[in-house]
Amino acid sequence: MQGYIDKNGKKIYENDIVRYNNDEKLVVKFINGTFVACPIKNFKYEKDEEDIEYFETSYKLYIQAKNNICNKLDIIGNIHENADRS
Repeated sequence: MQGYIDKNGKKIYENDIVRYNNDEKLVVKFINGTFVACPIKNFKYEKDEEDIEYFETSYKLYIQAKNNICNKLDIIGNIHENADRS
């Protein structure tokens, strides 16, 4: 993911697991040309690109970022190395 950083200054990438507002765990995905942080409960490895549920329940990074800083997100791992966090 180009340009976005979390509240600690770490670059955010697709498949990162992030904590939103020190509470909800989300997974970062690139869907229909947009980076979003989806609730892990809705995450599927094989997703339908038209699945509107992702957009209805997702934190849209490009809207929330101010100067590319997502100050409510904290990276806590990634979906491949930390699958047990879901």
